[in-house]
Amino acid sequence: SDAVNDLVSAADEDLDELLAEIKVDNSLPPQYEYDPEHNVYFEDCVEGMRERLDDDSVDCVITDPPYGIDYQEGGNLGSKDTFKFNDIQNDGVADALELFDTVAGEFHRTLSNDGHLFVFASWKTEGAFIDILERNGFEVRSRGVWVKGAVNNLSQMGNKDNARFSPKHESLLFAVPEKGDPRDFADY
Repeated sequence: SDAVNDLVSAADEDLDELLAEIKVDNSLPPQYEYDPEHNVYFEDCVEGMRERLDDDSVDCVITDPPYGIDYQEGGNLGSKDTFKFNDIQNDGVADALELFDTVAGEFHRTLSNDGHLFVFASWKTEGAFIDILERNGFEVRSRGVWVKGAVNNLSQMGNKDNARFSPKHESLLFAVPEKGDPRDFADY
């Protein structure tokens, strides 16, 4: 805490010296083994899972599927023309939910009996995602909240028909296959 206090109260040359002291040393190798033999496939994810993944072969899935929401933000609160929020498009959310339903079926097929599934969700799609997961044989065990940090509070300032708070968080759904018993996180 003393080092932080020194840094906060430093100015000019003192600040440069303190910053030099805390500079990250990138000369050290990472503390993990990296296997460069991974492949990245640019293809339809469902077809790829069907072709490449065996039943019960995956221990953990972390996914951030499309929500069917067209959201764009930029600028600052003082500039009302820089914010755009195109709400859920009816066909966009329907397409996103249909895709997630198909993908959730593949997750259930490929996830091992003791596996874990983490799904990011918008507050507008969270309920539908939970329904889809349960319909595809998952038990949703809990929900976490990812606080995104500093996000401008209002979008579409000055546009009374479209004014709203911008999202500052997303949900993270934790689910397991109903077919098994998930292992402890410490076992990974």
